[in-house]
Amino acid sequence: GSCDYRVRIYSAYIKAVDGQPQVSSWGTITNTGDLLHEFQSESGWIHDVCFSPLDENLAWQRIHFELQWKLQNNLPFRCIIFVSESTLIVAGHEFSPLIYNYDERKGTIDFVEKLDQQETSTGKLAVNRLFDQPSMQTQIPEPISTHQSMITQMLPYQTDHTNIVKISSADLFGQVVIWNLSGR
Repeated sequence: GSCDYRVRIYSAYIKAVDGQPQVSSWGTITNTGDLLHEFQSESGWIHDVCFSPLDENLAWQRIHFELQWKLQNNLPFRCIIFVSESTLIVAGHEFSPLIYNYDERKGTIDFVEKLDQQETSTGKLAVNRLFDQPSMQTQIPEPISTHQSMITQMLPYQTDHTNIVKISSADLFGQVVIWNLSGR
């Protein structure tokens, strides 16, 4: 991705490593540096580009990312990662990774869930906190998310064949969080 609103796929083929030239969904890979495909973004710089695990799908995040149009409540995204052929996770100014699912038959991208689900206090613990005098005096707010600043990067942390089962995310202040995706 680049600042000229384009996403380009170049060949990184090395004969000594890759063997015979191969045909992929992006074209015949023969020479290092060959332009295989170019996509024109409608508007906005390209912040991040990500291939699906089998390299069949490509997603990119730009300043005016399409997923924002589906959920107006979310802040702009900065990074994107495929965790399977049809599931991707985006993150950025929202402080929490968001899971989306791509339905190839419908051609739609639908919101699934927010990874950072904070538990709320209920019952006896909530009553105890209500009448706890020292906590009433300090007035220190509890964090609303695990990350306390914009998420700037997400990387695969653990894989299971072609699916990613854990990812790591890093925020602007350097905090790294490992997210378990099992059962999602």
